[in-house]
Amino acid sequence: MNEFIERIKTFSKHLTHDFEEMIHDHSSEKIPFTYMPALIKRHDKTKHTCQKLLENVFHTYELDLFPYFLQLETKGDRDEFILQLTISSQEKTIYSYRSYEESAAKQKPVSIPAPLWEELKAPFTSGAVH
Repeated sequence: MNEFIERIKTFSKHLTHDFEEMIHDHSSEKIPFTYMPALIKRHDKTKHTCQKLLENVFHTYELDLFPYFLQLETKGDRDEFILQLTISSQEKTIYSYRSYEESAAKQKPVSIPAPLWEELKAPFTSGAVH
């Protein structure tokens, strides 16, 4: 009988732990839109490409933080104009901004999963980026 009770206790501990992880993965952080480009551009895992087309400079920043993928496209020598910002996971698009769509997306905070926020802010809180 004691063995049975111990098995139930172990099962309930694992179930509680798994439930806590599931809630953490589905909780989100609200980040101002204006912070997102800097977070993406300054992350050490970001891949940057630059093209000059018809005297216009276009930048593409891609950040792969499995299972999340972030892409930022800007125009201008100093990234003056944000063309698009996409945050996605393997299952779905979490956030999408397109400059050509009429919306107030820049005014609203970006809601991102808590684990992604932890990955994005890590270089800034660890002192790795100055």
